[in-house]
Amino acid sequence: MREIGGIASCFTFSELTGEGLPVICETDVHGAISSVIAQAATHWQKARK
Repeated sequence: MREIGGIASCFTFSELTGEGLPVICETDVHGAISSVIAQAATHWQKARK
């Protein structure tokens, strides 16, 4: 992403997470499961700004 678009992948992850999508690094299976569990616990509501 940095070479193609000039932005860090962390920025992309934060934008997608802000939209309510669970985003994790490709090898972090436990992080993916935890992310979905946390979002389900809040009934898939978006974070307040």
